[in-house]
Amino acid sequence: MTVEALCKEGSDTTVRMLAEDVQKIVETEAPVSLDLVVKRLCEACDIAKVTPKIMARALYIVRYAKVCCPDLTAEDGRKKFIYRSPSDIGDVKDTYRTGGDRDIADIAVEELAAAAISITLEQYGMPQEDLIKEVASAFGCKRVAVTSNAFKAASAGVEFALANNYLMKDDRGWVVRVP
Repeated sequence: MTVEALCKEGSDTTVRMLAEDVQKIVETEAPVSLDLVVKRLCEACDIAKVTPKIMARALYIVRYAKVCCPDLTAEDGRKKFIYRSPSDIGDVKDTYRTGGDRDIADIAVEELAAAAISITLEQYGMPQEDLIKEVASAFGCKRVAVTSNAFKAASAGVEFALANNYLMKDDRGWVVRVP
C-alpha cells in the first residue's frame, strides 16, 4: 500500500481493513504502545517511515478500531498504550514477554512490574537499583546507566509494583515480594 492510499480520505474499505489489522496487533501484543502499533501498521503496508501525516491517519484508524486506549490526545510526554480491555489497565499479569523488536520504552509499566515481581521471586529480593537494572536486562538492555531511558522505564515498573503493593522494601532496604 502506498502512503497516498493509506492517507486517502473517504476510503471506508481501507480504513475498515486497517482497523482489523490494528485489532489483531492489539490482540496479539497488548498492552502495546501506540508508536509500536503505528510501526506494525506501516510494516504491514510496506511504508518505511512514519511521518506526521501517517501518524495522524494511524490515530484515526486506531480510534476507528475502537481499541482500549485511555487517552490518545494527552500531550504529557509519555507514551500512549493500548490495552485489550479497560480491566487490563493497571493489571499486572503473572508473565511478561521478553525479546522481540520492542524498545523498553514501548513496554507498558504493568509488564515491567511483572518482570520486577518475577525477578524478586527468583532472587529473593535485591537493592532497588540492582532490581531496576535486572528488569532492563530482562528486556534486552545490555548496559543500563542510571541516566538512561532504559533505567527510567524499568524504574517506573519497579515503582509501579511498589506503589501497588506487589513488592515492598524489607528491613535491609531490599525490594522483595509481598508475602
